[in-house]
Amino acid sequence: WNLSLELENLFPEEEQNILSFLQEIEKINAEKTSLVFSKPAYLLSPLERAALEMKTRLTKPKLYKYRFKTASDVLGSFFKEERLKTIFHTVVPWERASFLQLAQRWTAFLKRGLYYPKGGYQALANCFVDGFLNQGGQLILNSQVAKILLQGEKAVGVELTDGTKISTDKVVAGCDLRETLEVLVGKEHFPEEYFNSLAVKKLSSSAFYVYLGVSIPEDRIPFSRAVLCSVNNIEQFSGHLEDGETCPVFIDIPNKYDPDMAAGGNSIIILSVPASVSDLNNWGINGTGLSGKKYNVLKAEIADKLIERCEKLIPGLKERIVVKTVATPYTFQSCTSNQNGAAFGWAELPGELERPGQVSPIKNLYFVGHWTYPGGGIPSVVESGMVLANLIANEKI
Repeated sequence: WNLSLELENLFPEEEQNILSFLQEIEKINAEKTSLVFSKPAYLLSPLERAALEMKTRLTKPKLYKYRFKTASDVLGSFFKEERLKTIFHTVVPWERASFLQLAQRWTAFLKRGLYYPKGGYQALANCFVDGFLNQGGQLILNSQVAKILLQGEKAVGVELTDGTKISTDKVVAGCDLRETLEVLVGKEHFPEEYFNSLAVKKLSSSAFYVYLGVSIPEDRIPFSRAVLCSVNNIEQFSGHLEDGETCPVFIDIPNKYDPDMAAGGNSIIILSVPASVSDLNNWGINGTGLSGKKYNVLKAEIADKLIERCEKLIPGLKERIVVKTVATPYTFQSCTSNQNGAAFGWAELPGELERPGQVSPIKNLYFVGHWTYPGGGIPSVVESGMVLANLIANEKI
């Protein structure tokens, strides 16, 4: 995939700017790949912080230059064409997105390409489960953890909501990190600096999803992924859903990658929009819960508007729908227990390079997932688990 050539054909007047931009993000990625934090930021003394800043400035000038820059700021400095800036901004579609995160995503796409797990994301989860069971693990489903058990200042197991206690040598938590600290453990067990460093972090946006099963053959859909924008303006990427008419809509057709997922002349179409629990007056919930009439009417109205807009790219879509499932930020909050339905943990904002590591201040308690290094997205989450597994396997912790 020659992105540079495609964009130069679309925007010939921006040819040199495109080349310069792609070269710049490659240099940024080279510096970020070698970025290693010797210890968590909350443990650094003022002198150590100053030394780290000086070292970063000298050895990683690109990271230092862009560390507090938003994606929109930098795109505006490289390009004049609004449509081109919009294209590059689609990978970080939220307000005040870090330019360094944009650079990391585009570099990954260009170097490694885009992949989809055969059989869908559930097949990937099943693969991990199979490996876990084959190694002698015991999987307990539909069981909520009430608290992490401590003996002194050491994690020794968990207690389920039904009172069952499970003892273990190590506890690995992949759930909402604030929930873990405040509810499952108790903030009094963590150093004040550590807890406060996480308490001030902003959460990522959530999303509104429409999952469709349609009686449309995949060869009748001329794309596998598209972004439908009502305007060419990067300000539309706010992370909020104000209405279904103007928001950017991300469209994915997974059976384009894996035809076996929708056989017999059918297709799967997934529509998504960045959103927040506070949007649309809290989605009309106001104490009524997810079963409230206003919430469900609003959810259906937004879904119908998105489907109607997508008919510009997929004519006859509405009449070909066989099955439809809709999810709001409250759905994700309910299903994942992530506060506000946060889609990828902490917000990826300027100045937020460092995420918490896998090793907690409490002995034998470890963290993984999108709340930890290296960040959000399935590849990064998998890597966070690999980092911890290697530390444990090599007896480094």
